[in-house]
Amino acid sequence: MKIDIEDFSKLPVYLFYAIILLIGVLCFIGVKNNASSLWMFMALSFVLGAIFYACQLRLQFTTDHLKYQFIPFNRRPKHIRWDDVETLEIKKARPLRNFLGWGIRYSSKYGWGYITDATYAIFITSKNKKIVISVKNKDSVLNFLKQNNIPFVVK
Repeated sequence: MKIDIEDFSKLPVYLFYAIILLIGVLCFIGVKNNASSLWMFMALSFVLGAIFYACQLRLQFTTDHLKYQFIPFNRRPKHIRWDDVETLEIKKARPLRNFLGWGIRYSSKYGWGYITDATYAIFITSKNKKIVISVKNKDSVLNFLKQNNIPFVVK
């Protein structure tokens, strides 16, 4: 099986920096107040920051299907066959408005979302589910869809 294109994106970097800032503030408060209960929260914040930093979305577009994996949460890649897709839209991603954040999210309107720092996303409605997947390189995805005669709409 030949992979036609690949796409790779991560969570926004400022989320990682926000967690690091939170850890710094908690360290300052904990040292100032000599509060030992904050150390556990700081450790949890550090682990959460490391997970945010390690998260990545990998996409592989082939002539048969779209394969996606949100590392470290999906152990195995998931597939959507092009034959099962009823509608496919490419439009600007609005993580806060549509999903209230980044990562693996659920919206009653859009279904499951794999949301990263990408500007655009693919909104797919298949025979049995709805899914939104962030796409970093919109132009190469559009070229792939055109070359393989996969119907889509750009909004």
